[in-house]
Amino acid sequence: MKTQTKSIREQIKSELEKLLPQMKRVVNLIEDTEDNWLDHYERLDPDDQFQRYMFYFIAESMQKAQRTIEIMKAPVVASGKLYKNSAGRYEYERGSYFTSGCPIEFLHEEEGRDPSWIHSRVEHNGSDYYIVGYPNLSMNGLFVRMRLRG
Repeated sequence: MKTQTKSIREQIKSELEKLLPQMKRVVNLIEDTEDNWLDHYERLDPDDQFQRYMFYFIAESMQKAQRTIEIMKAPVVASGKLYKNSAGRYEYERGSYFTSGCPIEFLHEEEGRDPSWIHSRVEHNGSDYYIVGYPNLSMNGLFVRMRLRG
């Protein structure tokens, strides 16, 4: 059963990767059209403006999907437990540390739930760093990993 499940997961990943070039073409087309939108839409036509807005919304959603696929397919290059260094930043092996805006993947282990890797980012609240979506989770001692950024 696990072999079949892995095969399905690999098939999904493969299909998502195949979508990337097409999604990039569509996003570029929408962005190119937006650069000279008056050549393509009537300013006072509410239907044209609705379609323009919807294309823009679709392009943003496709860009988010592209980033997510790129993150998923990037190899893990490092992992380790975080600790707070003397500069007040959270770091792990070889001096790698996190500051505001840095992407982070952490192993989320909560009683009653299956362990799972969570992708988020680090921010600072004025007194300490935290993980977006998990502001009360202590970063000290948290097991994290980093993917190769493209």
